[in-house]
Amino acid sequence: MKKIFLSLICLFIATVSFAQKLEVTAGAYTSLFRFSGESTESVSFFNSSTGLPGGTSSYTNNPYGNKIGIGYGISGQGQLVGKGGFIIGLQVGYEQLKSKIAIKQFYVTDITTIGAQYVQTIDATGSTALKSNIINVNPYIGYRIPLTKVKLDILAGADLGFINNTHEKGSARANTGTTYTTDLDRTTITEDFRLRLGLAASLNKFSLNASYANGVSNYKSGYLGGGVQNAHSKVIRIGLGYRIF
Repeated sequence: MKKIFLSLICLFIATVSFAQKLEVTAGAYTSLFRFSGESTESVSFFNSSTGLPGGTSSYTNNPYGNKIGIGYGISGQGQLVGKGGFIIGLQVGYEQLKSKIAIKQFYVTDITTIGAQYVQTIDATGSTALKSNIINVNPYIGYRIPLTKVKLDILAGADLGFINNTHEKGSARANTGTTYTTDLDRTTITEDFRLRLGLAASLNKFSLNASYANGVSNYKSGYLGGGVQNAHSKVIRIGLGYRIF
């Protein structure tokens, strides 16, 4: 995967001298993100422990949700457009990607109880978000179709996301009125490789763009037990850009 990414960067450098036009664009976008794979779920529960010296401790049993969460990102990109419409470019950005999973129950353990067994199963309503802060690098190639007033770019490439951290934050309210929360680090992998397809329509200096990326990296790599451990990223980005020159 890294070899493919490096090859795309080398292709970008090698074609600089053959380009007709350089375009530099700044942009912002909204992301729709979720996990897919055998070990992702739409519903999970909180494991909570009471009787601890510091109070109650909670975590989501499976935070890898296949429900869509809404995130955001900002980016800058440079692309070279050849005489025949061939495009090669590189985009770099910062983004926060967020998935969601519904919480329907609490499993509460009182550690002061002999054997520390589950003493309560409580119905609840809430959700957990798993947020990843990422520096994303996207080398790509494409082709420009000139329409009457609009230029349409068809793009294909790869994402290499350098993950700074992945954090779980959840809240759910029991039917008894008690609210439990979670707030803890869930960082596993530090790089997420994705294959990406996109479209960009530009009019004068403004552009509207959309893309879909499918992750190859396994966020649950290294997990032990519990059967299959497989969770991959899927992200749709919709954004606006402004061409600086």
